[in-house]
Amino acid sequence: MKDKKVKKYLPGIGEIEVLENPTILQEAQNVIYGDRQADYGSATSNFNLIADFWTIILGHKVSPKDVGLCMIALKMAREMNKSKRDNLVDIAGYAGVLEKLSKGE
Repeated sequence: MKDKKVKKYLPGIGEIEVLENPTILQEAQNVIYGDRQADYGSATSNFNLIADFWTIILGHKVSPKDVGLCMIALKMAREMNKSKRDNLVDIAGYAGVLEKLSKGE
């Protein structure tokens, strides 16, 4: 059986098709390449900016990879407190961003 797709509008991108009932990994992929990218720009430039801010705040060098790992840890802590699908989607999404960073994307 083929997965059913529905249309979704993303500001700045337009209408796209997404799966009606995606898995956590599929939803994370949609977030990385769709909603969040439309809202915040590329993950790489965003994580670089966050790393720069955290470097200033913490007083020691923070890398974009550190940002991704810390965000995964934050979502793990939230998941331990209260289980929510959003936490798991974001963990998968941050892992996907770490992959993009490692490839220089």
